[in-house]
Formats: sequence, C-alpha cells, structure tokens
Amino acid sequence: VQKTMSRRALPSVGPSVYAAERVIGKRFRRGRQEFLVKWRGWSYKHNTWEPKENILDSRLLESYKQRAARRKVLCEERNRLGLLRTTKKRPSRFRLTKRKGASRRAKQTDR
Repeated sequence: VQKTMSRRALPSVGPSVYAAERVIGKRFRRGRQEFLVKWRGWSYKHNTWEPKENILDSRLLESYKQRAARRKVLCEERNRLGLLRTTKKRPSRFRLTKRKGASRRAKQTDR
C-alpha cells in the first residue's frame, strides 16, 4: 500500500510503500472506492482510508471480500430465523430530567 505519511517502510519495495495488516472497511467517496486499512505495527487509531489504487497486494482485498460475504450470509441467516440482535438499554450516567419525588425529598430535608 502506498502511503505518504511516516510509517514503517518496506525497504525492499521502496521508500513510500508500507506494510498493511488487513482491510477492515469500505466506502465510496467522490465516486471513488476507498478501503479502511489497518497498518501493521500501528494501533487502530492510525487506520486510514486509502483508494483502491494504493492497495498493491490483492490478497488484502480478497480476504476482505470473503469476510464481508461471510458476514452477509450470517446476517441473512439470522434474519431468516428471527434471531435479530437486540441491544440492552444502558442506564444513563447523567440524567437530564428530574427523578420523580426529587423535589419532595429536598423539601423534607429543609425541615
């Protein structure tokens, strides 16, 4: 994958080619297809969106496409069986509204 930012370069390929661990996402921007690249030796916060032309190793794209196809099949199977993922409502840390009875408690403490 070609990259102009300072990353660990692969000296055998060239000074502007860097090692990618995997492709983890895909999007379309300005009519161009871009892939989210996880860089080898870097944390996830350093992932970058790269155009398809910058990804030199086609195995990265093939592996991503296979994973995406598997995910799609699993989601379709879950939908067919009615096993949709449900999310639990998490308690709010900060309440924006007063709790019922809060004003009564405040009045009782004033007495």
